Amino acid sequence: MLPPRHLFFVSLMLLALVGGCGNDSESPSGLSAPELAARGEEAFVDTLSGVTDRTAEAVSLLSAAAKANPADGHSQFHLGMILLFRFAQSVTDYQNSTLSEIQDIRMAKQALDLAVPLVPSDLRIPGFRAAATYLVGVVTHDQSIAEEGLQQLRDAVALLPDFNNFDFIGTVGAVVSANDPLYQEVLQVLGDPLNANCTPFNDPELCGNFGTAPHNVEASLILFGDLFAKGGNLVKAKAYYNLAKTPFATSGGPWRFQSLIQQRIETAKDRVALYKDDDPSNDPPILGYRQEACAVCHYR
Repeated sequence: MLPPRHLFFVSLMLLALVGGCGNDSESPSGLSAPELAARGEEAFVDTLSGVTDRTAEAVSLLSAAAKANPADGHSQFHLGMILLFRFAQSVTDYQNSTLSEIQDIRMAKQALDLAVPLVPSDLRIPGFRAAATYLVGVVTHDQSIAEEGLQQLRDAVALLPDFNNFDFIGTVGAVVSANDPLYQEVLQVLGDPLNANCTPFNDPELCGNFGTAPHNVEASLILFGDLFAKGGNLVKAKAYYNLAKTPFATSGGPWRFQSLIQQRIETAKDRVALYKDDDPSNDPPILGYRQEACAVCHYR
């Protein structure tokens, strides 16, 4: 089973150049670049895993670490991801995003653009960068940037299909309407998830619940159901929703989003009908919307 997009699930650089990020606290002083990076990563992990919200602290520390050592690709990566996380948790309307949301996703793209060549061995980063690029194009209504992001997404899927598929289906699938021709490409990339090469059995860390996403499997199954529902396939949608009820071993204890499974089962028929009508404004969001973003997989 393919791992989900940690959407949300979840890149600013060059706060060094723009001098800060709105209401975030000032960059700490008196710490070395490695200390800033370590503390920033700790704040990032605490936020991503749901221990406590240290988003502003993570942005401040990681941007300071990137400024202190521009060659530190991991700080650029974590900086991009915490900004992607903040954007995903905030945005409610991709077509009418706030200035702060637009700033976050732009800075996320900047940081991830820098991280890609600095950490070439991490094949996940091009997928996250591609998602950020595409979203910049969407929220700024710049079709050329959106097209650039789509091509980056396709390239990232080819580079690491067992992981980067989710950057495509989780990002494009959340943005475009069910009637958009791009949604057919989403379904093609989704394919047949149960016959994927990467499964919880042959790679429990990447494609199961024993890595940094302790509820990867159950969240993935709901996401698959949502994508099939949006594509008008009620039978497949219900099959994946019901499969999500299976008790899965996790590394993070009880799932905070367990109630979503029954909610999806009870509303599956209505979801498909809403996607099929001629009013895209009433389409239910797929898994990963706002407080679910990244959290559905990563919260412990």
